[in-house]
Amino acid sequence: MRRTILSDPHQRAAWDLYGASVLTQNKLGEQKNLTGFNHYLRSNLQVAARNKPIIDDGPLIYELPLKDTKFACAVDEATQSNSVTFDDAADWCKEDGSWFTVYQGHPQNTQRNFFDGPWRLSGVASGQSAIPITSPHDEGLAFPVGAGQKVWFYARITRADGRLSEPFRCDSIVS
Repeated sequence: MRRTILSDPHQRAAWDLYGASVLTQNKLGEQKNLTGFNHYLRSNLQVAARNKPIIDDGPLIYELPLKDTKFACAVDEATQSNSVTFDDAADWCKEDGSWFTVYQGHPQNTQRNFFDGPWRLSGVASGQSAIPITSPHDEGLAFPVGAGQKVWFYARITRADGRLSEPFRCDSIVS
């Protein structure tokens, strides 16, 4: 059982240095520094949601994981599944303890051009050094869908050292 969060001064200093060195983008597109504790929380919330051990040691690489520019989803009504395409040459695919988390939004009419939640966990692809994961990755859906609906997805990459990417999005028309 954990008594305190970041009770070790070296761990706090490592996360503070990471926070001071890494810029994140806010919803207005401005580049901002978060505190080390903010980064610790944003990273470990993803870790805790997967029931993995909390990462107390701060990252030694001072950059966020890159967004996946190949991220795309193809939703099938008949199987109620989602085929997620990603860059399987990315470093996280070959790293034990890293993963690619996909969240799905409520299906909408195709006329909608914007969606910002609510989101629900749709699937997770875990990186492995022995047998790197390949794209596409098939997973179930968080919400039932019908043909012709528009569905939004967002994903994040979590690296084994605790670094968490900014969210990146795609949408798909259900076939």
